[in-house]
Amino acid sequence: METNKNRASETFQDDLKKLVTKYYSNAISENVRRAFELKRKRGELIGRAPFGYINTRMNEADYKGKKIILDTEQSHLVKRMFELCLFSIDPIAAIKKEMPEMRADNPNGALLSRSQIMRVLTNPFYCGIIASEAHGSYEHCYDRIISKELLDTCQEVLLSSSALLPCKSVSSILMELTDDEENEK
Repeated sequence: METNKNRASETFQDDLKKLVTKYYSNAISENVRRAFELKRKRGELIGRAPFGYINTRMNEADYKGKKIILDTEQSHLVKRMFELCLFSIDPIAAIKKEMPEMRADNPNGALLSRSQIMRVLTNPFYCGIIASEAHGSYEHCYDRIISKELLDTCQEVLLSSSALLPCKSVSSILMELTDDEENEK
């Protein structure tokens, strides 16, 4: 008889532990979701900063988290890449050729690859837009390196050149933003 009571008590305790654990897990998940939503509303990037920017840690007393600032050594290289894109028949090859002189390298110290260059040239972050497949695109609160017009022009050059085509998501994001601007008028 006592073993049945012990077994029932143990089962009840296990079920109670599982319930509390599930509640705790759901509460954490909801808090993370709310924190990310707040970051998006503030125009903050969730994740690592792209080439040309630096993630820095803020003073814990002022603000818990990170701040993204322009990398003074690499931000001008990003602008130069976009300028080269405008005036080259094969923009990727032209940028790759000029990179050793520009000292454009990734965090590992190696020169940027073709795909990394393409990622820079198709990233709307540089003109003030964060692209998110899950949550759409939104304006960010960081310094911009280029104008939206320069990004648009480079997209057209890349589409018409023999270089790799930019990803669909960037084109659709730019179309989406253009539609939004027209709707606001």
